Amino acid sequence: MANEIRTAEDLQAKLAELSPAAEGLYYFLPDECWMTEKTMAEALGTHTRAISKAKAELEETGLIKIHREKNNHKRISQIHRILKVNTGILLLIPQEYLWLLRARERVISPKYYTNRSIGFPELRNQNESENQPLIEPDIPKVSLNWELLTIYSAAEVNGMSRLEQAELYMEVGFLVLPTHYPRFGQNGGVSCSCKSEVCPKIGKHPAVKSYRDLTPETYAKHRSRYLRRFKQDKDLNIGFKPFGYSVLDVDYRHGGALTLGLLREEAQGLDETLTAVTANGLHLYTSTVGLRQSVEMLGAGLDVRGDKTTGFIVAPCSTHSSGKQYRWESIADLQAIPDEWLYEGNPAVKNVPPRKRGKTGRSLKHILIPSNFYQGYVIPEHRRNDTLFKLACRERGRGASEEQIYEELVTLRDTFCEESTDPNNAVTDDELRRIAKSAASYPTNVEKLAA
Repeated sequence: MANEIRTAEDLQAKLAELSPAAEGLYYFLPDECWMTEKTMAEALGTHTRAISKAKAELEETGLIKIHREKNNHKRISQIHRILKVNTGILLLIPQEYLWLLRARERVISPKYYTNRSIGFPELRNQNESENQPLIEPDIPKVSLNWELLTIYSAAEVNGMSRLEQAELYMEVGFLVLPTHYPRFGQNGGVSCSCKSEVCPKIGKHPAVKSYRDLTPETYAKHRSRYLRRFKQDKDLNIGFKPFGYSVLDVDYRHGGALTLGLLREEAQGLDETLTAVTANGLHLYTSTVGLRQSVEMLGAGLDVRGDKTTGFIVAPCSTHSSGKQYRWESIADLQAIPDEWLYEGNPAVKNVPPRKRGKTGRSLKHILIPSNFYQGYVIPEHRRNDTLFKLACRERGRGASEEQIYEELVTLRDTFCEESTDPNNAVTDDELRRIAKSAASYPTNVEKLAA
């Protein structure tokens, strides 16, 4: 299997077929590696089970060979040496994996430096610079006829039938996919039109095959067939395979509104872009290209669906399994994701502990407090106490008294805290009093300067 790989393009295509963990581990490993699974897990901020599973996948695929050696050093685990196959191929490291090279540099065995053939450090010096954005360079831009869409208002497009919307989207240049839809039973049950008894993605997977590698050129021969599917079944949901744009998925359930507000404080952006309302948040369409699919790359509750992925998104006018409808909130020209949001050196993420990372970069997992709240913010239940305490400390720094802090916390609880699923976990007034008292014990910013 590995012998079929002759060029860097073949190798990267092979890696793309693997799980994100195995793909990342391949880029992390040097050509010859003596690191233990524990060392690799600590460097990558994960657990040894994930490393072991990824190693097994790479070995099964034939991209690495593991030589297990006799233990002569009183070591509990078996000594093993990992060798990469096809090391003669000069592989350009995708920029979203450059942080793996830095992590490896901190823990790499000195034995590697004496035995290496070609050096990933040389590649790193070629491709990495300070504050390099997490996008791939030289991505060709795709021309989409946005004027056909922007002549309509959001209400006008939302009022169209699904067939009319599908035809409009195809004319604009979207790669439109017929997508399965939820079926609602009289007893309140929900099933998927794919007829699977246990569908994990009800109404959220395409009703056609071979969509993963679609491009505008290859889509042309499928367009009429897909359009016939919409005419035959008018209940079909609509899906987009991103190409020439990317989509930022803001999930309110996981604190996406909070994180988006923080990023907008760092650098204003995506405030007037093409926007759709989903069942649990927003889809912000952006003109940024070259992004891969990621989970919480930019922070908690923010997922990216880029044009360097095989995935897709559910488009407006589709029906969610909850019964809610996807709809356009605003029809506007696409804006780009600010560069400040994409840099690993972004001050908003520089203090994030390295133990949690997304598929394409460091994740913003801790709570970050925006200066001003607005409608749409939700403080998740599992981050509630931490968030309220940080808010209380910020108010104390501004000079607020214990009673003023308490009144502010009551307002925030009643307005922005996610409703608790368990009544026993509700935030009581006594708990807010305790938080306010604890925060009031700290000095104000003025007192700190005077000291």
